[in-house]
Amino acid sequence: MPIAARAETETLKILDGGEWKTSTTGRFGQVFNPSTGEAIARVPFCSAEETGKVIESAAAAFPACANTPAVDRAHLLFRYRELMTQN
Repeated sequence: MPIAARAETETLKILDGGEWKTSTTGRFGQVFNPSTGEAIARVPFCSAEETGKVIESAAAAFPACANTPAVDRAHLLFRYRELMTQN
C-alpha cells in the first residue's frame, strides 16, 4: 500500500539556543502518522556543524537549568503537558 503525503508537508525547524531556526541542510526525512501512514512533516538531517552548535547551546544552558529548583522544573513540565493536551 503506498504511503500518502499531504499536499503541503510542514518542514520542522531546529531548536538552537532557545530559538527555532530553519536548518541549512538539504537532506530531510519524513515524519509519519503511525495510525494512517500519512507523511505529516519533514525533519531536517542536520549537518555536523549544525549539530555541534546545538550541542554547545544546550551545554551552555545546562548550569542554569541544573540550578533551577526541582519544583520549578516540575511546573514547567506540567505546563508543557497542559499545552500538549490542549493542542
